[in-house]
Amino acid sequence: MGSSKDIGSYLILAAIGIVLLVVIYFMARWKPLVGTITFGIGVGIWLFITPPRSSSDPAGAGVEASLGCIFNIIKSVVLSVVFYYFMKHYAPDTVLLVTMILLVLYFGKRLIYTDF
Repeated sequence: MGSSKDIGSYLILAAIGIVLLVVIYFMARWKPLVGTITFGIGVGIWLFITPPRSSSDPAGAGVEASLGCIFNIIKSVVLSVVFYYFMKHYAPDTVLLVTMILLVLYFGKRLIYTDF
């Protein structure tokens, strides 16, 4: 993270992450089902735009990227189902608060370890 291009890219990604978190929060407060769909799409977008660093050869990096894409879709779906379950069966305000805290930490971790 030395050049100005890297810093600009990190700032743009951070802004996108903040917008995703705000949209997820307000959609989930409005309607849990709409919030769940927004949650899944938002997490999927974030996982797509923040690829992890790869120290493999080009062929290995390609396989890692393709399998990573498949696993990211699975992660988004599973996290959405869990989020919806907790929103419907427990206190939605508490679930939303805990979810937002965990998402900020997860988005931040992905941002730090992303590869440009």
